[in-house]
Amino acid sequence: MQLTACLLSQLVTMSKFVLLAVVIVLQVCWTMADIPANATKPERLLERAKGAYTELKTRVVNAGSIAVEYALMYYEDQVKPVTDPYIEWTKETTSFFWDKIKEKVSSTGST
Repeated sequence: MQLTACLLSQLVTMSKFVLLAVVIVLQVCWTMADIPANATKPERLLERAKGAYTELKTRVVNAGSIAVEYALMYYEDQVKPVTDPYIEWTKETTSFFWDKIKEKVSSTGST
């Protein structure tokens, strides 16, 4: 439960950071868009919007891959070492009980 709350708070913080990054990227793309001088105002706006969208899409995909890599790293370093012993114990216990059930069924069937 505490781990879930910690991950949730990190996700909220990350989403705020991503939102801030998106706003900054849009502002930069808007001001740096390369638009022909003889284009009409709607054409310039459309060109800027297309450029900003392309740039934003690339940055969001990159940020998403970084977030996934961070989550996988966190899982490998923090979660997996704690949960692996429990998983192994469960596998062993399940195997033990399954073997006992097979023995009971085979001994009951042969009598």
